[in-house]
Amino acid sequence: MSQSISRRLFLARSGAIAGAASLTPMMSQVAQAATLNDDLFGQTFNQLKSKAFPGHLQLYAAPIDANFDPVPMGEISPAANQVVSIMPEWSPVGTYNSQAASFFDAYRQVLTHVTWKVSPEQQNDLRNLQNEVVNAQKAVAKVEQDMNQAYVFAKNQGGAIFAAQYPTITDWLNKSPQAKSWKDQMTQAAKTQRAAQNAYQSLVRSYQPQSLQEAQDAAKLPTGNPVNDPAPRGWAKVADGSGSLQWTPDYTIGNSNDWRNSLANGTKGQFSLTLGADQGNSSTSSSWAGGSGSYGTPFWGVESSGSWSEFDLTKNDKSVEVTITAQSSTVVPVTPGAWYDGGFISNLAKAQQGADGQGWVITSPWVSKGPENALFGKNGLLSTQVSGLAVVYKPGFKISMSEDTFRQHKDQFSASGGIRIGCFHFGGSGGHSSEWTRSTNGSTEFSGQSTSTDPLIVGVMVAFPGVGTA
Repeated sequence: MSQSISRRLFLARSGAIAGAASLTPMMSQVAQAATLNDDLFGQTFNQLKSKAFPGHLQLYAAPIDANFDPVPMGEISPAANQVVSIMPEWSPVGTYNSQAASFFDAYRQVLTHVTWKVSPEQQNDLRNLQNEVVNAQKAVAKVEQDMNQAYVFAKNQGGAIFAAQYPTITDWLNKSPQAKSWKDQMTQAAKTQRAAQNAYQSLVRSYQPQSLQEAQDAAKLPTGNPVNDPAPRGWAKVADGSGSLQWTPDYTIGNSNDWRNSLANGTKGQFSLTLGADQGNSSTSSSWAGGSGSYGTPFWGVESSGSWSEFDLTKNDKSVEVTITAQSSTVVPVTPGAWYDGGFISNLAKAQQGADGQGWVITSPWVSKGPENALFGKNGLLSTQVSGLAVVYKPGFKISMSEDTFRQHKDQFSASGGIRIGCFHFGGSGGHSSEWTRSTNGSTEFSGQSTSTDPLIVGVMVAFPGVGTA
């Protein structure tokens, strides 16, 4: 190899090594920023759980305004329905997603994986009736086959005149006197088949546990017209995207007047959080969902011209500290309507596959709780349920920082339409830019206050159907 080629290879390798070395600090900075972002969410979660929302809290990485439009009696607000009807993801900090799995759909799916136990005598009765159904089906098929052959034979014998009069077997059965006997045989065979099916279904239902019958019946979609008919028990009406009313499973969301008035007119649930790079425990390992995670959503955000972008005050300044206050806060209970039978689900979850004495069993390969094919728990079809809304009213903030950070972000802060700090937002798009006040104090502090009369949903309280705990 020539010296010139060797030198070029050496320089190329040296450059690659130098390039990799220069990337290492950058990658480290990115990792540190992501870790701090998650730490700030973790601090927020732990402090809110301790000071305002004890229990199984899921914090929303991006909050939701509780500006649910008023609706007539028997209806539910589309926005409210979306929030309460989904299954929260298995995480202490989550992101609200209106397209997440439906709690109602998962509940109905669970009911399809349940059967019941019968005695040997009952099993024999069912088998006998099932055989009658099979024999009746075979009889219908035999009559149909013989009838088709009779039509083909008559058509071949009758030639063109027959074909013109009776081009199809239906014409022959309806119009030809010679076909009447076949039509009568088919009618009788079909009648016998329906009678056998009805007898079998009636016996099945008589052996079926009443609790399972009631659960399945209550979860059936109403057959009436939602435009004109009153909502059946356990159901409500909701406007779809085009404004047309549809049936939807009902949920009771506290009392719209009581909880809103209580928030606006009192200080119950008032709190103050202090967050920063060195502000206490950020681990969520003791939460209902277990260890810490990476949440993706930026902790700091700023709104301008209708869109949000990252506003990372802590990227290069570990002295940043933010205090967040709220005039009041509360948990608004969320309760499924009569379509949901929580007692049945609890009993079902305790009946492991094949267990005695429960009257029903979970069909194989499904099990109550486990790593695979589970109905309940972390990996289950029906894993989580919204049991309450974690709401705050009139939050405020004060952010202290270094003078350099203040200078770098002052103009952007002053010109913004809103700011987001974890699960809190102030102002923002959608007509909210005027619903907050802000100020800069001295050379190291930003502050602001929400003036919105809409409560802010910062998370949900999570329940675990069947199993009770995570």
